Amino acid sequence: MLRKLIIIFIIFFSFSFNQIFCNTPERPILNKEIDLNLEKSQEYFSKFNFVESLRYAETARKYAVINKYAAGIIKSNIYLAKNLLEIGAYTQALKCLDVVTAQKSFKDNLISQVETHRIKGRAYGMLKLYDNSITEFKKQLELSAKIEDGEKRVLSTFWAHENLSHIYSTINLRDSAFSHLNHQISLLKNLPEEASFYSLSSTYVQLAKEHIKDGHLQKAEDFLNQSMALLTKYEATYLFSTFEQYGNLELSKGNLKQAETYFRKGLQNTLDLKDKDAEMHFYDIISDFYFDHNLSKQEANLFLAKHKKLKDSLDQKNRLALNIGLKQITDLKDHELKQKDKTKTLILILGSGLFLLGVL
Repeated sequence: MLRKLIIIFIIFFSFSFNQIFCNTPERPILNKEIDLNLEKSQEYFSKFNFVESLRYAETARKYAVINKYAAGIIKSNIYLAKNLLEIGAYTQALKCLDVVTAQKSFKDNLISQVETHRIKGRAYGMLKLYDNSITEFKKQLELSAKIEDGEKRVLSTFWAHENLSHIYSTINLRDSAFSHLNHQISLLKNLPEEASFYSLSSTYVQLAKEHIKDGHLQKAEDFLNQSMALLTKYEATYLFSTFEQYGNLELSKGNLKQAETYFRKGLQNTLDLKDKDAEMHFYDIISDFYFDHNLSKQEANLFLAKHKKLKDSLDQKNRLALNIGLKQITDLKDHELKQKDKTKTLILILGSGLFLLGVL
């Protein structure tokens, strides 16, 4: 009788353990396949297709957790955070980065550290937590200096200065903004011009923007001319940022007709490039221009309507991507809770088993 009870107990315990811990419906995949999903996520991210990029990043994250693939867990959560940042889910992006920093191997990967602090800085900036943002960007700057590859080190350092100059400009710390902008120029001069002309042109535009704010219009014009000279030399297509500041410069001089011409040139450039975010930005600029200077109300309302229509369309796409992102985060939490429940169940089964054995 005792022997039968023990056999029954062993069968029950084995069956329960198998049902709780061994019933994994997911198809096991190799780490190589996880890496392929990450590559796909990056590919779609570069095309601004955040919905698909999120899907691939989440697939990579799920299987990386199953495989206990630390590099996959870090990369997938960074990719999730990048996408969530772009669609406005700043708090959720920070939560993904908390998972990254909790990994034991995080401090062994310099590039992942730099990228994590960069994304955190941007997220805090969007949340208007400017002190936190500056702290993260300074960490990005400090770590970038440790990158061994010379060209990568220069570019990473440039991006850190670019982020800091943007934040300091936002909070109106003029001297700090100019300091980091000048650092950007110095760094880019160490790279071949044909490889860095877009970044150099963009920095000239930012310097012009700051000088327009300070009323130094001749300095602003000089920088804009340098920007346009580079873009013309290399037959660049992205011209709208330079056109926008030329418009602001003419506006500061009181030349409304010339300002309107430049704003319209910028808009046409966004239409040629099919850059919807930039197009929406210029509809906003031009509608405000007409309203603020009591010009054609008909034109003002026309551009305002175009801005609203495009914004609604982009918001809808972002909501779709955001819903996917939030669902993935919810699924992650559900998975964690299920794992905790499994642990509790195992403890209960073991406790019951030991009690039964004691009784027997």
